[in-house]
Amino acid sequence: MAVKNVVILTDYAFINGGAGKVAIDSARELARSGLHVTLLCAVGPVAESLRDVPNLRIVCLDQPDVLVDHGASEARVPEPLVEAACFATAMRCNVRPLANARIPSG
Repeated sequence: MAVKNVVILTDYAFINGGAGKVAIDSARELARSGLHVTLLCAVGPVAESLRDVPNLRIVCLDQPDVLVDHGASEARVPEPLVEAACFATAMRCNVRPLANARIPSG
């Protein structure tokens, strides 16, 4: 079965480091290649480079940046909450999460 839909989860809707650059560049280029891409991010604003890209849907939750607003010591969210949020958002985006998807411990 060929892949037609891709969901990319990332913290920020703009490039703020290496992982963000990979997520945003990948979303843009996969959409340009013809795949239907949903980029799910927690913190905005949405990068200008993501606007008006065909086949790219952006879901930005506009959450506060906990690293800026509260400090790194309070930034950790319990993993079950993160996992529940990921599954709930996947369902909202009309995608089926993998049955064995897990959030890595760390």
